[in-house]
Amino acid sequence: MRYGSMCLLAVAAASVVLLFGRAGGQPPVKGTEKEHSFGDIVLYIVTKPKDSKSDSGYALYEKPTIVHLAGRPFIVGTVPDYGDEEIAKAAAGKRVWTPVSDVVQMTEFKTLAEAKRYFTAPVKPAEKAGLRRD
Repeated sequence: MRYGSMCLLAVAAASVVLLFGRAGGQPPVKGTEKEHSFGDIVLYIVTKPKDSKSDSGYALYEKPTIVHLAGRPFIVGTVPDYGDEEIAKAAAGKRVWTPVSDVVQMTEFKTLAEAKRYFTAPVKPAEKAGLRRD
């Protein structure tokens, strides 16, 4: 599947979740409305660049949910402890909010170990050129 098609699919899926996917459970935090829980998964998110000189943003969340705050949907999750580098340790356990409007791709993993295997797997030459990642 081409990258553009995958991005379109991810945005469409997020839209469907926002329109139809109400989840039960805990009452919303004051000023927020919980819309959807992805469950006990790890979600890798790619966001669009802030401007033409910026790179895309990336995030890895455990137990993500979609929450409305002031009428705006956000993907909210906790950053897992995913590495030994100082920046990874500093971010671990923090709750992060990403506007759904900034998301261009989402990848679901059942566990943090599965996500780590995906990102540490050897990259084939065609993938380095940005052609494909299976």
